[in-house]
Amino acid sequence: MKKKLLMFVLALCLIMPVAFMLSACDDDKPAPAQEQHVHSWNNEWSKDATNHWHDCDGCEETKDVAAHNFVFSSHKTPATCTVAGVDIEVCSVCGQTREVSVNATGVHTPDEHGFCSQCGEYQGEMIAVNTQKSFSTIDPGTYYFKFAIETTKEYRRSAYGFLSTELHFFGKRDGEWQPIVMSVNFEAIADTDDHYVYLVATPAQQANNAWIKVFSQCAHGHIDNYGFCTDCDEYVGVEIDLDDVNNGTPVAMPETQGDEIIFVRVPIDNSKHYSLLTNNTNWDQSIDDEKYYVKNGNSYTEITGFLGLVRDNASRTAKGYYFCPSEWPHTDNYLYAVLTVNGETYVETADTLTVSTAHVVNTATGYCYAGEYTGTEIEIGEEVTLSLTVGQKAYYRFADPGDYQLKRVLTAPLQSSDIVIYYTDSNGAFHDAEFTNTYADHTASFDGYYYVVITAGATFENGKFVVLDDVIPAIGRGAVPSSTYYMGDTYSSTGKEYEDAGYVDNLGASQIKYLRFEIEKETEYSFTIEGAELASNADVDIWYYDNTGAHEITTNWGSITLSDGTDGYLYVHVNNNSGSAVSGGFELTKVN
Repeated sequence: MKKKLLMFVLALCLIMPVAFMLSACDDDKPAPAQEQHVHSWNNEWSKDATNHWHDCDGCEETKDVAAHNFVFSSHKTPATCTVAGVDIEVCSVCGQTREVSVNATGVHTPDEHGFCSQCGEYQGEMIAVNTQKSFSTIDPGTYYFKFAIETTKEYRRSAYGFLSTELHFFGKRDGEWQPIVMSVNFEAIADTDDHYVYLVATPAQQANNAWIKVFSQCAHGHIDNYGFCTDCDEYVGVEIDLDDVNNGTPVAMPETQGDEIIFVRVPIDNSKHYSLLTNNTNWDQSIDDEKYYVKNGNSYTEITGFLGLVRDNASRTAKGYYFCPSEWPHTDNYLYAVLTVNGETYVETADTLTVSTAHVVNTATGYCYAGEYTGTEIEIGEEVTLSLTVGQKAYYRFADPGDYQLKRVLTAPLQSSDIVIYYTDSNGAFHDAEFTNTYADHTASFDGYYYVVITAGATFENGKFVVLDDVIPAIGRGAVPSSTYYMGDTYSSTGKEYEDAGYVDNLGASQIKYLRFEIEKETEYSFTIEGAELASNADVDIWYYDNTGAHEITTNWGSITLSDGTDGYLYVHVNNNSGSAVSGGFELTKVN
């Protein structure tokens, strides 16, 4: 085996040199001549995504290699205002095509209602109701606006720089556009699909300061039982102004066709009493039911014992026609009236309602039927001067002083038949206390007051009366706590004699008149009565007053001198004890 391998290697070594020698001989021979290649260029363009060129049909050679020159050819997917598109481009040389992305245009095209015809987005401006929108219309064009609506409200429009024919309102209902009528008067607008009304304004004129405004108010479609709109909390009834209440001005009531509820509210004050007075019988015939309330917090309290509408002045005689706010807790200072009109009555707007705040007075006592005393508070010893026409009444009351005797003193022209003084019992009833011009004990008044009721039997001016207790001297001059009081007429000297000396004019039977004359102390005066009627039919008493009290001059009073300790007045007390009226006067003269 080893011998065969060795023989193979030796043979290979001999063959290799011979092969190299033979190869060298062939290279020395001349090469045969080759044929010249002529390119055959193809007229059609070859191309790829980037370049185009011409190929040789006989070889791999190329020529005219160049980049494509792409130009727009068509839209594969047109771009819109908000969505990118795709365009087709073609090489202007070789016809190679490609697709390129195109940006969204961003340009909206409004349709006739202001919505973009491509994307559907609204291109107008949202305006706020009850707010003026100002803008310029110098640049021609169409202006688009929209505003929100509510079914609980009414709307109207106003504008400057536009004709009414240049304002177009639309709304979409059930998917269909419908024109909406909107005028300068408040009207309700039926709801739309999207709760908006759209405005298209096409001004023909130019204005720098054009504006549009849409107004709204509540339609008051939901009213509670007391006259308040539950949508806006506004009171929708007849609201009587406070000035009308104070002035008694009639307020026009709404026209009704019956089967209707009318709400009225009246401003009230705790210090007053109120009644409602109609001016004719229409309301009397038309009101089926009337209820009255005050508001206390969030709740209402019905007024009981208040009869409400007064049909005429003459009928105001029963307790209950007046409402007293102070007796009913309330928080908003209104009286609410709810009036139900019957279905068969037509009430015209000419009907009026007057609110009265005057007292309805019990003519026998001076108390308002609402419970408040309407007369004047007086003190014992306080002179009251009054003037009344025939049949007119005046009311006064004074505190019962307790154990003192009392009397009442009148000064003409007030007559004893004009005045009655009452006391009250435990049931509140009034009884004649039978006061006269003489001190006497009187029945104690249960409520602590005596009540003076004066009824003029004839018209008079400057009548006077005073109620005295036995602390006050009969001359009309005396002590009331920490002060002095004189109830008569005072005359002053203007020299030697008195001008317009004290005069008693038609002093009635059983009446008393007080006079006093200011004189110089330590000076002698003569005093005489002028008029036989007065001198013979009346008691004339003369008094003076010092720090020890009142003193009557009983002797030699025709000549009078007052000491320095007096108060400087001569007092005259005239008591007509006759059965008829008397007249006369006094002459007081300084003695030389």
